[in-house]
This record gives sequence, structure tokens and C-alpha cells, in this order.
Amino acid sequence: MTSNLKHHGVSFDEAALVFQDNGRLETYDGREGCGEDRWVTIELAWSALLYVVHTVRDDENIRTISARRTNGKERKKYYKANH
Repeated sequence: MTSNLKHHGVSFDEAALVFQDNGRLETYDGREGCGEDRWVTIELAWSALLYVVHTVRDDENIRTISARRTNGKERKKYYKANH
């Protein structure tokens, strides 16, 4: 069991599903001191809205950093943007 799955209940395999939908909400994370540009994507994967933090590498590969279920504020933001 991966650390993210154990801690947040979301596997990186499930988190990868958020990148397949054009309705996803994607924003720049903007946190300083990470050493890389980080992005946040909110999208429906299987039966839950997920909040996925990721970075895009030079070779255009996406590296997932963290994934969890959204909180109420994040769900509201997603549905406002998509409905």
C-alpha cells in the first residue's frame, strides 16, 4: 500500500483519471520553496471529486505528488466552474 493511499485513501492510479477529462479545474499551486512548479487539478474520478497536486516534468510526464478527496470549499469551486 502506498503512503498516499494509506494517508488519504486515494491511489495514484485513481488520481491519474483526473487528467483524462476536459472538465477538470486546474490551477497553479503557487507555493514557494518547492523547487518546482506545482499544479492542482480538481476532477471527478470514479465516484469522488479528487484534489490532485502534480508537476509536469521536462519530458512532459506528469508526476503526482499528492491526491485526496476534495473538501466542501473545493467541491463548491469545481461545481461553480462546471455547471
